[in-house]
Amino acid sequence: MSVPKGDIKYTFPDLTNAPSALLCVPIPLIPYVRRFIGDMQQQHIWQTREDWFNAYQAFSELEDELMSGCMQQMITEQQRMYRLLDAALNGTVYEVDTPATGTTPAIVTPAIPDAPGTPAGIVSGLRQQLLDAQGILPSGWPFGFGSKPATTADVVRAMRADTASQVSRAKTAISALQEAAQVATIFGTVASFLEDGAAATEEGGILIVTLIGLMSNAAMMGLQAKQIDELLAKMDRLIKSLDGGATPAPAENVISRLVDIDVMLGGTP
Repeated sequence: MSVPKGDIKYTFPDLTNAPSALLCVPIPLIPYVRRFIGDMQQQHIWQTREDWFNAYQAFSELEDELMSGCMQQMITEQQRMYRLLDAALNGTVYEVDTPATGTTPAIVTPAIPDAPGTPAGIVSGLRQQLLDAQGILPSGWPFGFGSKPATTADVVRAMRADTASQVSRAKTAISALQEAAQVATIFGTVASFLEDGAAATEEGGILIVTLIGLMSNAAMMGLQAKQIDELLAKMDRLIKSLDGGATPAPAENVISRLVDIDVMLGGTP
């Protein structure tokens, strides 16, 4: 804004993209500031009618903000922050029904409630939810110094093998399972692995224990498949011995043929 000298009048500055400052005015000074605003709205101090018109609008808005203490802007920003947290924590979906204008705030639905709600089935409080999800490790796991909350490091430790001896023991067990030919051998291998590594698996190696379980299931299925193949081969030999294995199978059966032979030999049908 140009300051007039002598008979030179004010020219109104361009406020496009102009920065703003939040000013705290002591309440006793508000009447003096308002008097200054009233003086700046007089037409005769401006160089042109356009300068006066722009100045009148700007100082009117400034007076309105002075009387309201910029509260509307603060309230709008607080409502935006509430909606951000509500959407992030509770999943509430907000929609802008009427966009904001220069003097009117936006109309957003749903309206902000007097008290925040909690989705059904969820315990209120993010900290409590985190504690519930964390859980408590039992006393003695892994170091025997009492119960403590579980951490990500505990989960990683439980999922991996801690020592080379664990890995070696697991490899030995897997090799034994691959070579197993009897159910007793499979169960004995798994039981031996769990007994020998009981202390170690309390602190880690859950993934290896799971692998041993899967290998034992696979070995059992392989053993059962072999037994089924042997059973099918024996059944094929039996069928060939009885009817020659013809396709389609004969309509007669061994019992009826024996009855016919017994009748021909003079027996009772």
